[in-house]
Amino acid sequence: MRLLRFSLVACLVLFVTACGSKPADLIVGKWEGGEGDKKGTMEFTKDGKVKVSMGPMSMEGTYKFVSDDTMEVTMMGQTAKVKVKVTKDELEMTTEGKTDTEKFKRAK
Repeated sequence: MRLLRFSLVACLVLFVTACGSKPADLIVGKWEGGEGDKKGTMEFTKDGKVKVSMGPMSMEGTYKFVSDDTMEVTMMGQTAKVKVKVTKDELEMTTEGKTDTEKFKRAK
């Protein structure tokens, strides 16, 4: 009986850890955020592309994760390291060397 319980618990632990998504997977999709004239969207694709739109302005670039919570974003010839905290519905980004954290919600 103990062996059966142990086996069930072990299987449950493996299942739960296998289902946890990595930030690189969670970030894929469209995000909305900002306020006033800085309100806009960001869209990350699975193949490492990002598109940022603010009002009539739109920029495209690339991104790649260099660790679980840090990615490099390249736009207009400039590359920046960005700390990322992402869940299924929320995204927080802080560019290296800056103190402001930008917050986004997943677009519906």
